[in-house]
Formats: sequence, C-alpha cells, structure tokens
Amino acid sequence: MQIDIKGLLRFWGYSANGRLGTEFPCVAAGMKQAVKSSEGYRVLRLSDESIFEIDRCIKQLKEQDLQQYEILLGRYAARVSDKQIEQVLGISHATLLRDLAQAEQFVLGVVVALKLSLVC
Repeated sequence: MQIDIKGLLRFWGYSANGRLGTEFPCVAAGMKQAVKSSEGYRVLRLSDESIFEIDRCIKQLKEQDLQQYEILLGRYAARVSDKQIEQVLGISHATLLRDLAQAEQFVLGVVVALKLSLVC
C-alpha cells in the first residue's frame, strides 16, 4: 500500500489550521499575517488518534529541524505560498523544496512505523 504523504499532510493541515497560534505558536514571524481563515473544510481521512500522532511527530520535527517544521506548517497548516515561505525564512526555492521533501519523509516514516489508521 502506497501512502500519499502530501494528501495526508493536506488533510492534517485542515485540522491544524484552526489551531495555529494556540497549539502551534511558533509559526515564523510574518506567516501569521499570511494565514487564511479556516474556510473550505473538507472531510478528513484520518482518525482522531492518527491526527494526534502526526501532531506529535511534527512537534518532534520542530526539535530536530526548526526550518523544516516551519516549512511544513507554512505549506500545509497555514497554506501560504512557497514564495511567502521563502521570503519569511530567507531561503531559496531549492532549499524550500529540499527541506519540504525531507520533512514529508520524516512524517511518512512515522506513519509507516506506527501503522496509523487511515479512515477511508
């Protein structure tokens, strides 16, 4: 079974979006202004337990690599553009793509290792 990590993180981001500034207070300076309202909710394909596990994984990523954490939050939870993330963090597009791919693989590793339940 192949897991669509981008889709999974997108669904996680819909749940995390409403909690930006509370549970995830360390969004890079400037990104909070770029955060859109929580409109266009979609049905999540993750169990509540799986969402909490991904939350824990992403908090662990914050301890390991703050930049990857902020890129992941910017892309999936805050849903800001790549250009805005690059400007706020002062990084190149290549660095953004590299760090995003590494962060996605970090989360994928946790999903596979914990065999998180995906709700279809």
